[in-house]
Amino acid sequence: MGNKFVTPVGKLAWSNIVQQGLNLKQELEWNCGFILSEDDSQGIMANLEKTLEDYRKVNASFPKTNTGLNYPFGPSMKKNDAGVKVAEPGMIAFKFKRPGAIFRRATGSKEENTAPLVFDSMGRPVRNVASIGPGSLGKVVYDTYGYDKAGQRGVGLQLLGFQIVKLEIDTIELEAVEGGWTPEQDQPASAMDQLLLSDG
Repeated sequence: MGNKFVTPVGKLAWSNIVQQGLNLKQELEWNCGFILSEDDSQGIMANLEKTLEDYRKVNASFPKTNTGLNYPFGPSMKKNDAGVKVAEPGMIAFKFKRPGAIFRRATGSKEENTAPLVFDSMGRPVRNVASIGPGSLGKVVYDTYGYDKAGQRGVGLQLLGFQIVKLEIDTIELEAVEGGWTPEQDQPASAMDQLLLSDG
């Protein structure tokens, strides 16, 4: 760690940047799927390869070739007209993640990790964003790391922050049910309504 990189503007495929989600190990983490074109992906690819090169220098047992290593990216998948997911030509999906807890070897205990930072389009930190939904455009602030543990070897992308260029909010759209309950049925008239309805 120590280097901080920033991607070009891309699109979120999914997002647990503000609120943590469960990973495959059922552990809490912040993460996101981030889509870039092949051309815009070249900087990340170069950083990952440099990380592997440096990691081999300090870990003699690490494989000398990249065959069989885990990488944090793959083809971006998109549903076609038949509803089947197919690779989106020329687009790559990257996974950035940040663990919810950090293991401290010195104490042998886990400590709560800090959340990724969120910035507006001007680069100013913001703390009042409820969610950053799929389809949002922005830049990821990240670091790279190599790993060799529990039989898994590879390179990863650590989520440090996200700069919002265009915000999409998670929503659920439902059809109206005629004659059903609405909040107005249970709410008393406001002070302004009571004033307008009064005789005086």
